[in-house]
Amino acid sequence: DVVDDPQATTSAPSEWVFNAEAQRIDQLSDIHGGAFGAGATGPEKPGTYLIRKTTAELPAVQNFILVVDVSSEDDDGIGVVFRWQDVDNFYYFLMDRQRNYRRMGKKVAGVFQELDTAALDTTRGYDAGTSYSLKVRISGTQLNAYLNDELVLSGQDASLSGARRAGLFCWGSAGVHFDNFRIVDL
Repeated sequence: DVVDDPQATTSAPSEWVFNAEAQRIDQLSDIHGGAFGAGATGPEKPGTYLIRKTTAELPAVQNFILVVDVSSEDDDGIGVVFRWQDVDNFYYFLMDRQRNYRRMGKKVAGVFQELDTAALDTTRGYDAGTSYSLKVRISGTQLNAYLNDELVLSGQDASLSGARRAGLFCWGSAGVHFDNFRIVDL
């Protein structure tokens, strides 16, 4: 399911496409909302989300490992969403090259916020054109993010429990590539 955050009004709508030649998913729009200047490292990141549908074979999950290969030719936010209930309730991991940060945050009852235990690194973003293996491990209230098997962020939060959906996330970043998306139930 493609979901554009109602707060993401700049450069809307999103443009998710399946790149048949490369066998991957690309997002080509610069869609975003919220503060967007050089110092915009806060948790408010309304963007676009591609959420995996659930079926009997692919049920919603509570404790799991989400893995995806991600790269971008742009310099804004790329990442994933997890424990997705709806456009107003989810967790996310996002990394941004232009503003040089990696963060996990949440949107609860329509408000973007820090986790109960904040997870933010303002010393590193990502390198344009470099493919990263992004892994997020969710177990109970513990949320860990890894890039190329290196732990890069760790946080805790009890706001959103229960089995939910997961998906891909872009914030102001066109030319993003996602490949090998998978979820492993714990």
